[in-house]
Amino acid sequence: MKDYLEYETPYGIFGELFDILFLEKHLTNFLLARNKVLKEVSEQQIQE
Repeated sequence: MKDYLEYETPYGIFGELFDILFLEKHLTNFLLARNKVLKEVSEQQIQE
């Protein structure tokens, strides 16, 4: 499974700076955590 996330930060150069410094890492961690939970849940359902 692959997740594709498209987003655009507002506020021009300030939005791009915010994206580079904070948002990209936060969204990556969010998707990794989400995928971990989905994997655990789906594996539990298969075993039952």
